[in-house]
Amino acid sequence: MSSSPKAWMVRSGRKLDEKKPDRIFEDYAIDHSLAIIGWHLPDLTGIPDSESEARAELKRLYGIEYPKASNNSVGVSVGQIYKFLQIREMDIVVMPRGDEIAIGKVKGDYFYEDQHLDEPEKWHKGWRLREGRHRIPVEWELADVPKADLGIGIRPFLKNHQTVAEFKDEGLIEELRRLVELNSELGVAQS
Repeated sequence: MSSSPKAWMVRSGRKLDEKKPDRIFEDYAIDHSLAIIGWHLPDLTGIPDSESEARAELKRLYGIEYPKASNNSVGVSVGQIYKFLQIREMDIVVMPRGDEIAIGKVKGDYFYEDQHLDEPEKWHKGWRLREGRHRIPVEWELADVPKADLGIGIRPFLKNHQTVAEFKDEGLIEELRRLVELNSELGVAQS
């Protein structure tokens, strides 16, 4: 595994109604300096380091929580959850927020939050009781960058509908690093 920081897109939000996007997850992530994903799975801290063993364990856990899921759905979800667990300190995270994005730098390791704390009330209704439990600390350097202001290479990547996706293009990764570093140097971090 490469030791240089990577860049990731993590979608924390969810649309409850196509006409009224619900940004509660995105806002919560920014307000609490987190990258978060849902999936009703238990704490994944003890997942094996080996990719094949990790994926096998994630598939087993996913099958317990989602017994009616199709093989394709399981494979896609397990792949995205596995990617989330690969995010490391100093990596860059991009979170789409409607017509904007937030960009931040990872400040710690994955953790699972089992407490309700001060989470939005909507998280406590019905099936969403365990949403957003999988978390990574992120210092959000920029919270509201218009997508239109981004380089032409980044915008198409953001159309990817996966929850977690790794930026592979070194030019795009460098562009994101420059945005974060420039913001850090100017001292204009947003919350």
